[in-house]
Amino acid sequence: MKAHSEPVWQTAVRLGLYGGVTAVLFSLVGMVQTFQARTLIGGVLTLGQIFLSLTVGLSAFAAARRVQAEGPQATLLAGGLAGGAVGLSLAALILFVAALPEIRDMLLNASPALVAILTFGQSVVAGVVIWVALGVGLGVIAASLLLLSPVLRQTILSALGAVLLIGLLADLLRLITEGWGYSLSI
Repeated sequence: MKAHSEPVWQTAVRLGLYGGVTAVLFSLVGMVQTFQARTLIGGVLTLGQIFLSLTVGLSAFAAARRVQAEGPQATLLAGGLAGGAVGLSLAALILFVAALPEIRDMLLNASPALVAILTFGQSVVAGVVIWVALGVGLGVIAASLLLLSPVLRQTILSALGAVLLIGLLADLLRLITEGWGYSLSI
């Protein structure tokens, strides 16, 4: 396999910042606020949180895959750094929107409601810390998938995809099962 041409940290931060820009754009165009009302897992996870978490995970997975040939430590480091870069991007968005409320004149979705969603209802400082820690943690978890056997990795990803799909289609499944004579509580 071809040797990696740039340092691990540089690859990870670059891909993490791409993911960070994506997460910030999801937030500023209103996707996070719009999908926050859609609960996927009974009061625990919302679709807005899933979008941001997937952005962290996919960025970390991409960075880890790029450096996978350099060993497991480099793989986990790249995942953690990329996830942390996405988390830092969201932390910067929280600080920016909280510090400049007049920005809402230009960016309608840069609102106190967005800050409340991104900080999980905590203070701004707590929200910043949460996103950085969550970014690093999700990044390492996503990168660790590359250290598993392909069969186990596929099984885990399929199970997560099934949970996501069932959560998205819960209302439709509820309607279908009502006709069967019993209620499905999803």
